[in-house]
Amino acid sequence: MIKFFCVPIICFLIFLSLHIFTFHSIKIKRRFRTMVYLALIMVVVDIFLFFLLPDNLGEEFVKEDLLKYIYLGNALFLYLYIFYFYFHFIIVIDRSISVRILLEISSSPQRSLTLDEIKKRYDLKDKFKRELKDLVFLGRVEKKGEAFANTFKGRMHAYIVWGVRKYLNLATNR
Repeated sequence: MIKFFCVPIICFLIFLSLHIFTFHSIKIKRRFRTMVYLALIMVVVDIFLFFLLPDNLGEEFVKEDLLKYIYLGNALFLYLYIFYFYFHFIIVIDRSISVRILLEISSSPQRSLTLDEIKKRYDLKDKFKRELKDLVFLGRVEKKGEAFANTFKGRMHAYIVWGVRKYLNLATNR
């Protein structure tokens, strides 16, 4: 049963290593597609390891009492993963500009819109106002006169995101 916990973690670490290596050594034009291909490769590796390795892998080295906590960790990990996915799914549905554009096009009578029609239906000024209001509420940004400035919390968040983007060789600004 330990393999049900360890194999996915090992596969993810291999995926992460491949992702970092690929994005740093090759100029990637279609990053998302490349990440999907790498993830699919790792799904095949995960399935292969799942059937190749014995079910009781490593259990003889672990005390039975500790095994219960490993199983509990596995269950908590799975729950938190599902919750994390759900949380980000809700954020994408609620906040994504791309999703909003798709919805606007789908809800139009002719099922197509020009760029000007999309701009009329979806005012980015309102989007930015809502986002800034939320950032102020979360304590990441503060309003100073007419300008907005990052708070300490906002600077730390930006620094972490900038660092991860740089480490994964993702665009820092678009």
